[in-house]
Amino acid sequence: MSVRVRPGAVTGRCSAPGSKSVTHRAVLGAVALGVPLVLSRPLESEDTEATVRLVEGLGASVRRAAAQWRVRPPGPSRAEEGPGRVHLGGSGTTLRLGLGIAARSSRRVRLDGDPSLRRRPVAELVEPLRVLGADLRTGPPSRPLPLTVRGPIRAGAVEVRAAQSSQPLSGLLLALSGLPEPSRIRRLGPVVSAPYVRQTCWVLERLGAPVRRSGGTYRVGGAARHRPPGLLRIPADGSSAAYLWAAAAVTGGDVEVRGAFTGPQPDLLILRVLRSCGVSVSVSPRGVRVAGKARRPFDVDLTPAPDLAPLLGVLAATIPATSALRGAPQLRLKESDRRSGTVRLTRSLGASVDERAGVLRVTGTDRPRRLSLRDLADHRMLMSAAVGALAAEGPSVLGPSGAVAKSYPAFFRDLASVGAELSEVPA
Repeated sequence: MSVRVRPGAVTGRCSAPGSKSVTHRAVLGAVALGVPLVLSRPLESEDTEATVRLVEGLGASVRRAAAQWRVRPPGPSRAEEGPGRVHLGGSGTTLRLGLGIAARSSRRVRLDGDPSLRRRPVAELVEPLRVLGADLRTGPPSRPLPLTVRGPIRAGAVEVRAAQSSQPLSGLLLALSGLPEPSRIRRLGPVVSAPYVRQTCWVLERLGAPVRRSGGTYRVGGAARHRPPGLLRIPADGSSAAYLWAAAAVTGGDVEVRGAFTGPQPDLLILRVLRSCGVSVSVSPRGVRVAGKARRPFDVDLTPAPDLAPLLGVLAATIPATSALRGAPQLRLKESDRRSGTVRLTRSLGASVDERAGVLRVTGTDRPRRLSLRDLADHRMLMSAAVGALAAEGPSVLGPSGAVAKSYPAFFRDLASVGAELSEVPA
């Protein structure tokens, strides 16, 4: 199905879902560390379901009841059980964060995914895991999946690059933190999406496995652990809330998203951008309220928070001035080429875009055009388009509506709860 979005200001309040990225890391961290864990308010989405399938394929169990997941790592008798084949859907996070944990098993595991995942690069993680003793067999760099992995990896010293994605570094931190001997991970060169590495360390510390860092070197594993918590409350997801806050800013509305946005959350960068655009942003223990129309252009480096690119492209397209979106070279390596997708989306709204020297300069309009885009299979492109459609001159038709299930299944429900007028139409 597709969805028809009628223009209009949004006003109201709703609750944010649990953080997708913390849910991934908490499930994988519990399995890596061998500690039973109860997750309060985890996100249930296609991507987090892929992580559950992976750990269950490695012998763990995840039981769900009343907004809680109970994660039980595999015991000695189950460590070698499981199907040996796991389909990860389109979850690049599951692949890169979970590959090292799969490499701790002495049985061969085959990982596969949908066409978009099969194209996602994994070389920056494969080589360090081989150094640590894993037997990894992949396809060519342009299509590395399906791949097979067999361990067990051992503790040691390893180097990793994170210039395309920070996830290989996070994957090694998770995998090696659970080993009885200490390991040293040295980051080579620059790192993109660096706040997500801090988020991985934040989760590990709360699970009783502190990460010791000096410059670009991380020391993990061994005996230096605290007592595991037993219960971890998943923070509210700033990545999901960003779409609702932006909906208020492009329409001149007033939206409060409730929840505790704790821990490192890269996409909270949007709040600084909205303030710079002249929008009112109020933070309280109850949540974050955004009110008023974005009227001033902005200049932002998206390298730490690349997932915001399509959404901030839409925001720029609704401001009749020139904004600059810088950095984020990893945009081309997401579920889709989000750099070209952002250009397409902003131009569809009637903005002009100048692409030079790695910068998207978007000159927006005060009369955005309605959209007819039924091929937005990338969840973040679809949600961003829906936000832009609220400011358009007429109704827009977008799809496929089910794409949001990857990261924010309740997106359209929540958007409607703050006053958006939505209806389903045939694809």
